Amino acid sequence: MKATEGSLNPDLLSFWYEFASPGRIGLVHLDAPAARVINWAEKWVTPDGKPSWWTHVFLFVQARSGVPWIAESDVSVPLPGFRQKISGPQENLIYKWCHPIVDRAAVADLQLSREQCDRLEAAAHALIRQRYTYRLSELAGTFLALATRDLRRRRSVRRMLREKDDSMHCAQFVRLCLSAAGCDPWGEPVRPENTVPEHYAQAFPIVAIWPHPPEPGERPAA
Repeated sequence: MKATEGSLNPDLLSFWYEFASPGRIGLVHLDAPAARVINWAEKWVTPDGKPSWWTHVFLFVQARSGVPWIAESDVSVPLPGFRQKISGPQENLIYKWCHPIVDRAAVADLQLSREQCDRLEAAAHALIRQRYTYRLSELAGTFLALATRDLRRRRSVRRMLREKDDSMHCAQFVRLCLSAAGCDPWGEPVRPENTVPEHYAQAFPIVAIWPHPPEPGERPAA
C-alpha cells in the first residue's frame, strides 16, 4: 500500500525523517479492525498478557535522494487514501506509513555494524526478488502457535487449505533478514514464521516513540 501525498501526516513524517537510519526497525500501530485482531493475538507474548501496541514491523534501508526507504512484507487491503500494491516482500518510501490510520509509531535501534547493515539490505533484496506473497492464512498459523505457546513448531494452516508454501508475513520477513545479518536474539525457540511485531519491541531498544510513550497501563483501543 502507498499513501497519496494528500493523506500524509506531516508530524509523523518528521518523526520518521529524524529517526530513520539503515539497519533500524520501524514499528506501527494501525487504527483498523484487522490491526486490532493482530494486537489481540500478540497478547500471548506481551509481558502483562494484554494486547500489543504493534501491528506491523519493517526495516529501514538506504535512503534515496534524502528520503527514507523501507523493506517490508505487507498485505494489500482496502484502506482510504492508499494506492494498492501487490502483497508480499517489497520496498517503499516511508511516506506509506505517514497515513492517518497510523496512530502510534516507534523506531528500534539494533546497533548493527556497517557490514551487518549491508548484509541485512542484501537479504531483503534477495527475498523481494523471490516473489513471495502474503496471505492472511499465514497469520492464522502464527496465531495458533502463539495461543498454544509452542513457538518452536509451525502450525500449517496453509497445508490444510492446500495453499502453496510461498507466503511471508512482515515479522517473518524482518526475522530472515536479521538472521542473514547475524542478528537473531531468538534462535530455535522461536521459528521465523512465529515471530510477531511484539517480539521486536521487546528484543531491541526503542529509541523513539510517536506521538508519545504509552502511559502505565495504557493499551490500544479494543
